[in-house]
Amino acid sequence: MQPIVKFLGALALVFIAAVLPVAYAPFMLGMLIFVALLNKVPLLEFALACFGLVLFITLFSFYAFGGMERAGLTAAHAVSMMMPFYIFSRTTSPHEMMEGMGKAGIPRDFSFVFSTAMPFSKSVRRKADAVRIAQQSRGGKSIWAFTVPVLNSIFENARGLAISIESRGGLETKKEN
Repeated sequence: MQPIVKFLGALALVFIAAVLPVAYAPFMLGMLIFVALLNKVPLLEFALACFGLVLFITLFSFYAFGGMERAGLTAAHAVSMMMPFYIFSRTTSPHEMMEGMGKAGIPRDFSFVFSTAMPFSKSVRRKADAVRIAQQSRGGKSIWAFTVPVLNSIFENARGLAISIESRGGLETKKEN
């Protein structure tokens, strides 16, 4: 399938999920899970990635609106708005993403940053897991003992990528005379 079709489809699905009433969220989520399974997208990875956010949304909805049914529907609604771009990112290479977003009229700079950032999310997750395991083995309980090394790794990767892009001529900025 063409990258532009995937990108516009993901945008349309997010829009539909946002506009539909919350009561339809389980049906939307079921359809998205079916599409993900057809494309052999690993859903366990997605579930682990958004577990904390879904738990927060569920608890907030439970206390704010009352009732577990409403909390479950709100969580399904949030997941159905996140999942289309997860499927898009897992079924499209970074180059195809950039190409599809460019054909959709998205500025080249934004599409480049978006398509470059997607693969780095996996390395950030791996680094966070490694730091978490190391801190647990040392008995570390502080959030800073976890956050600082992960953020340091993110900034080191970003710096290395920026230097690499700049050395290759990267994104040219227009200079005004």
